[in-house]
Amino acid sequence: MIGGVIQLVALTVMAGLYGPQAFSSLAVFMAMSHSLAFFTSLNLGGYTISLTSRPERMNFASTLITGTILFTFVALGLFGLVRIAVPTNWLPTGILILPLYAAAQCFSTVFFGLHLAAARTNWAASALLLRPTLFFATAMLLQWTHPASITLIASVVLSEILVCMMLYTGLLSLERSQIFRLSLARWRASWRRNYKFFLTGGLGSYLSNLAMNTPILLGGWIMTPTQMGNFALAHRLMNAPVRTIGAPIGAIVNRNIARLYRDGQAIGRKIVLTYGLGVVIGLLGFVLLAYLLRALEPQLPADWIHMTDYAPFVFSAGVFMFATSTIGFLPLLIRNLWFLTLWSTGRILGLVFSMLVVVAMNLAPITFLFLFAAVEMCASLAFLAGNTVRLRSQGRL
Repeated sequence: MIGGVIQLVALTVMAGLYGPQAFSSLAVFMAMSHSLAFFTSLNLGGYTISLTSRPERMNFASTLITGTILFTFVALGLFGLVRIAVPTNWLPTGILILPLYAAAQCFSTVFFGLHLAAARTNWAASALLLRPTLFFATAMLLQWTHPASITLIASVVLSEILVCMMLYTGLLSLERSQIFRLSLARWRASWRRNYKFFLTGGLGSYLSNLAMNTPILLGGWIMTPTQMGNFALAHRLMNAPVRTIGAPIGAIVNRNIARLYRDGQAIGRKIVLTYGLGVVIGLLGFVLLAYLLRALEPQLPADWIHMTDYAPFVFSAGVFMFATSTIGFLPLLIRNLWFLTLWSTGRILGLVFSMLVVVAMNLAPITFLFLFAAVEMCASLAFLAGNTVRLRSQGRL
């Protein structure tokens, strides 16, 4: 909770120092890094929380780490060639450090999952608190030397690397020795045993993560750079509680529910209760945040005038995204993987269709945000319904 508040404060202060175009570049960079997650860790780092057996958990984590290291070296080489062959103004800001940030995110997610699986909640909580604090401190320090979009991006990357190192030092010595026992033979053997789960579960998780960033990738087609920066900041303000509060709540719930599920007990009521509480908490939190932004509107620089208009629509979507994040682990736990893939694909197609409607009818960009909120509400309810049907078929409702 405290980490989420710090991130909200940090983003608000950074808005007055950097301007909309810097936040637009940061949003594109973050969206692209999440798009690389499938090729690094298959976006399955958080699944370590669900594995109750330590040997199984460490082998799974080691497989993801090995794959991430292999991909990072390949990606650095490819991106270096692209940087040489393609004109600079055609490339997104910070492309050369993109693979390093994606790798750091993977490591952090795996280490975070290992800490929660072993009930070391202090280390996990420290990471949630440290990440926004480091981002704020680094961005404040670097803006005095070079207040540009690359500075904001560098602050995000550096804070993620430091959090990753902190989480690694908190692992037990046995865990540290096992997780980096890198071996291509072990990696190939693990792939042969689990390739169906890796591909279906990884693809579904990847598309789900990509869907969260699709509005940013689509916004550039229908918004000016200033409008895009306003939308990007509103989206970041919405994502802050989703990722720093909703997802950790889901991780803690996952650890408890995974044990009940593996013991053959029904978990349907706990899932519905968790989702309902997520809606209530998200609604109260985002309503409070919207009123706070409206109260601060007179103090905002002129470049940010659109944000208070965009925020209510973005925060409406955030209520349901927050609720979904509290049970986001469910498809992997109950092996409802094809549903996760289809659900995520439908969510992305809904957003793309919304953008095409706005372009075809020459509507105002704010219409896209209204449709974005409607798509996320329907997607969230469909997520709960689809997994509830799966639990019913397993007799675990």
